[in-house]
Amino acid sequence: MELKSCSILLLKEPPTFTSPLHSQQPTPDTSAPHATDTYSDALHEAFSRHHLDVVPKVEYLPPMTTVFPKTTLLSRAIAAGYPPGHPQCKNSEFGNLWAFAVTSQNAVSAVEAALQHQANIAIREAWLQIPIYCLTGATFASVKEVGFKIINPSDTSDVSSTFGNSSSSPSFDNAAQLVDFLISLKWPAIANASSGTANGGLYSARNEAVFTSEDAERSVNQPASTDPISSSAPELWFLTGETRMKTLAEKLSIHRRAFREVVVYETGPRLGFEEELSLWVASTLDLHIENNAAGLKLMERQDVQPQGTPAAIMDKNTDVWLVGFSPKGVDLTVPVLRKSLEPCKSSTAFSTVSVRIHWGSIGPTTAARIQEHLQATTIISKSGSKVTFSSNIAVAKAPKPAALAEAIASHLSS
Repeated sequence: MELKSCSILLLKEPPTFTSPLHSQQPTPDTSAPHATDTYSDALHEAFSRHHLDVVPKVEYLPPMTTVFPKTTLLSRAIAAGYPPGHPQCKNSEFGNLWAFAVTSQNAVSAVEAALQHQANIAIREAWLQIPIYCLTGATFASVKEVGFKIINPSDTSDVSSTFGNSSSSPSFDNAAQLVDFLISLKWPAIANASSGTANGGLYSARNEAVFTSEDAERSVNQPASTDPISSSAPELWFLTGETRMKTLAEKLSIHRRAFREVVVYETGPRLGFEEELSLWVASTLDLHIENNAAGLKLMERQDVQPQGTPAAIMDKNTDVWLVGFSPKGVDLTVPVLRKSLEPCKSSTAFSTVSVRIHWGSIGPTTAARIQEHLQATTIISKSGSKVTFSSNIAVAKAPKPAALAEAIASHLSS
């Protein structure tokens, strides 16, 4: 049967947050979606390139909300003054800092939020002169927007006591590529006090790093949630959420690089997500629901054919996509999805409609979590009709809209 409908729900914040559920149809109060929505643009372009005779309907629904606490190591360090290791830094509590590493937009937003609580413009500018290593795509764009001056420098000799500039910026599609590059660098060394520089030679990066394995081990083994440690080794701060990506931290530990995992944001279930996802499922599958104080309830359709098929969707072959952006987001979504689809088992409004539910994923870690849920998910079926879960996940090889769009389009055209 010919594919006539393809709805894609991205489990993330919309590009311009106008409402929790953001359809890609422009209104008099908003600009056209192509002006801000890179995911929708990429999906439309990929569908056209693969000759898919259907226009994808792209919507957003974030399962989680993000909180930036004011008591993190980063926020306390920024509030205290100049960056650790800067010539004008008078506070040794936070050790030595030579660069940041981030793998998410949330981490960048946490830096921006912390900077807003520092009134001294010169101090804020000093923090933005710290080299920062990040993934390309949306994270890179966020780093530039916040105002960082040295992004992904390929030569640490550019990192001087005055936080110099770098003219070369390599790109990284995932954390594995980023950490391999970091390990290949000559990390800043601990110079002798006789070097005569304003900061004791902390950023004398033209030499190999000469800190001891004990220094590095004290740094990497320090829990991110506790008070900062005292170490003579210049450190890289990996800014992350409470659910950490292990790739970067584990590999830096193995290679004895001095770094700290600094938790700068927290995520949790977003209020209203369950109801909004249930409404999206009902709307996408063209089912009527009753929304009252007792909760959501699937209602039998009135506009049905003699065979019990909804007139609006008779003989329609529908593909529904959900795209996960994090394991935690998937964990929050799947139980709600199952609950929302449960009434379809007994609904006569679902007699001849064929609906395929697919999953897409940003990265292999999220894909693995989706696969775990799929193994425990039963196929919802009824005589003459069915709602099925595809066991094949479209995995984007890079956290970029074009990579996700290509994965989905390739899956549909194969």
